[in-house]
Amino acid sequence: MWGDKMNNTTSIPEAFPLCFGNVKIDIRRRSVSVDETAIQLSTREYELLLFLCQHKDWALSKSQLYQAIWGEIAFESNHAVENAIYRIRKAIYGAGGNVTIDTIVGFGYRLSIPRE
Repeated sequence: MWGDKMNNTTSIPEAFPLCFGNVKIDIRRRSVSVDETAIQLSTREYELLLFLCQHKDWALSKSQLYQAIWGEIAFESNHAVENAIYRIRKAIYGAGGNVTIDTIVGFGYRLSIPRE
């Protein structure tokens, strides 16, 4: 399951944007917006956010995330996931996004959606 790099979201219908709280991911356009305001993410940041959304409320380890997005086995000293999460949070929270990427200390991350 975690052995292959993310397969460009072929399992999700491309005609439908994904909405999580006030965050919208348009797969067809590979864009992310918060309340209709576009936010800029790198390709890896976009893929990481999409993967977290596809697995919302799952506790995902840093190594699972790294392997899913970068397609390699992570080394303990590799901070790529942490840095990408930091930039995603900064972009989403800066635009007023109401999804939460929780840190699970000593393990990884979990994306949560506010209850309505």
